[in-house]
Amino acid sequence: MLVDERQLKDLDQLIGYLGDFWRAQAGVRASGKIAPASSKSAEEEIRAERLPENPQPLSTLVDAINRLIVPNVVKNAHPLFLGYVTPPSTDIGALGAAISSILNQNVMFSKTSPIGTAIEQKVVDWLADTVGYGPARGGIITNGGSLANLYGLAVARRNMLGANVNEVGNDADPRCLRIYCSRFTHHSIDKAAILMGMGKQSIVRINSDSCHQVIISELRERVAADFARKGYRPVALVGNAGTRHVCAFDDLESLRQIADEFNLWLHVDAAYGGFLRLADNPPPQLAALSKADSVTISPHKLLFVPFDAGAFLVRDKQALRNTFGTEGEYRSVEEPPSDDFADLGIQLGRGMEALKVWLTFKYFGTKLLAKEYTRLMNLATFLKDIVQADPRLELLAPVAGTVVCFRWVGSSCIPGEYIASINAGIPKMLRQEGTAFIDEVVLDGKRGFRVCMTNFRTQEGHLRDLVNRVLSLGEQLS
Repeated sequence: MLVDERQLKDLDQLIGYLGDFWRAQAGVRASGKIAPASSKSAEEEIRAERLPENPQPLSTLVDAINRLIVPNVVKNAHPLFLGYVTPPSTDIGALGAAISSILNQNVMFSKTSPIGTAIEQKVVDWLADTVGYGPARGGIITNGGSLANLYGLAVARRNMLGANVNEVGNDADPRCLRIYCSRFTHHSIDKAAILMGMGKQSIVRINSDSCHQVIISELRERVAADFARKGYRPVALVGNAGTRHVCAFDDLESLRQIADEFNLWLHVDAAYGGFLRLADNPPPQLAALSKADSVTISPHKLLFVPFDAGAFLVRDKQALRNTFGTEGEYRSVEEPPSDDFADLGIQLGRGMEALKVWLTFKYFGTKLLAKEYTRLMNLATFLKDIVQADPRLELLAPVAGTVVCFRWVGSSCIPGEYIASINAGIPKMLRQEGTAFIDEVVLDGKRGFRVCMTNFRTQEGHLRDLVNRVLSLGEQLS
């Protein structure tokens, strides 16, 4: 009882602090400087700490939170945090995360958490509805898109090579296995190939066109050539529904046709762009998202739930069970196969992360979310128009979703070799002064900025301020 006695003594104080902290954060999280000028002293103090031997008063821990952590976070809740696909989280999602932590359910078997299992099953259904999957669909909540992409390739390999792959792995087929994707596909595919023992050389990167879409004719030629060569076994195509660099969307309908032509698995990484299917005028390629054999989608991106929450979805749930369903020491031989999430992924101990997704869907509803996605896409168009109207700026890629890539070019008298260094310096200066947070990007040899419209607090005025500051810093650095 020593642990319980210790924490019960401080419970009222703990609850009071959490309420005060949450209320205070609501007032300051979207204002002030986005990033601290420096957090070096706080980092050094934390790294110098020794493993505590004796209990410390709650007041000491609260002081550490207020002094070391809160002043030194990067505020992705700020309306000018526009770097990476790291949107702010909602309060209803934070409530779900807190309740999940307090209840501490282990959603591996339905017997360890029947209600957690039911909630996750329902969340998977709702996410599958978003994608457009039919009644045979299935899926699982993951900690992010990278793990979901690993699941996608693992399920593809099992489906293509048969049950023996679960026993002997890649030796189920003596040929070199092949995965095909565009050169802009996320590097988590590389990590998945490494973890599966296939290696990065199993990935065939296909060129993309000026819109950053995979070139279909080249893809078909490469697949056909590998089938014609001895020693190679094409396994899967990976399509993009929102690339990291420019939020580009591959021609998913044509990818489906190639997959059917050569009997390949089609996995689509829609971690970023999948939710845009709900928008009023979604990217047209998303109409064929439901034709993918499997899909990655990340609620901690455009569903705005707190980190972390990804999801892996399949058109046919049996494919997922065939890949990960094994008899373990936790289950008696009398128990029949079930829909336990332990049989649908690699984790056993896993939290009730679906709760924050369930609450978010219920709190906002798809109609309100659709309006927000439409607004974010309109913001991207708004920024694109500003960039194209100013001769001192250059648009670096077409705008297909919620990303705008551009660079400062200044006047025509500035030598090209200086423009790259100026564009490298602008994002750093924005962060140092705490004004804005934008990503850096290099496209077709040109260094510039990647601005992600994933922040539900961003308004047109914020984007005007951003552009004006970019122009000012460009002149200053030049």
